[in-house]
Amino acid sequence: MRCKDIIIIGAGGHAKVIVDIIEESNEFKIKGFLDDNKIGIGYKGHLILDRISNACKYNNENTYFVIAIGDNNIRKEISETFDTLKYATIIHKSAIVSDSCKIGEGSVVFSRSIINADSVIKKHVIINTGAIVEHDCVIYDYCHISPGSVICGGNIIYENVQIGSNSVVIPNKVINKNSIIGAGSTVIKNIEEDSVSVGCPTNYIHKMNYNLSLVTSK
Repeated sequence: MRCKDIIIIGAGGHAKVIVDIIEESNEFKIKGFLDDNKIGIGYKGHLILDRISNACKYNNENTYFVIAIGDNNIRKEISETFDTLKYATIIHKSAIVSDSCKIGEGSVVFSRSIINADSVIKKHVIINTGAIVEHDCVIYDYCHISPGSVICGGNIIYENVQIGSNSVVIPNKVINKNSIIGAGSTVIKNIEEDSVSVGCPTNYIHKMNYNLSLVTSK
């Protein structure tokens, strides 16, 4: 059976890892990258085809896309700007994913990650290398669960949350949208939206101020 074509949006370090995942899966054939800051040849010889702002030029029924950018805010603005593209769900062959889980379009599950029973991973989420999402969790759009993090059972993580590397969220907590949990932190209580929390256990640091401009308008 012929592999499906895929274009990778972004050509930086995060994209390199996604190239490796795609090449090992044999499900997709990489057509190239879209990137605003690089030209020419990208990782492993794949062409940088064009700027991100021209993504729609490559949109057809036979081509999928994946946003290979670790920053939640940029990933969100690209997906909302180019909402007619067909986004692939990418899962590394070494990941362990329960057949009762649901994983949304555009999400990427990296190597050695585990997603357990009845968890829901929504759109454009990154479950990074070696992260664990236990049973009955819900992780909303545009979140990034960084390498080595453990999300215990029954947690709800709302949109656009960054969980730092090697963090732990104990069971049945709520992390509200636009929040950042610092690397190596332990979350033992609910986290308010637009906040930064760090430490073991986490301490609230400050509110975030989200004021973004589209990278795609450059």
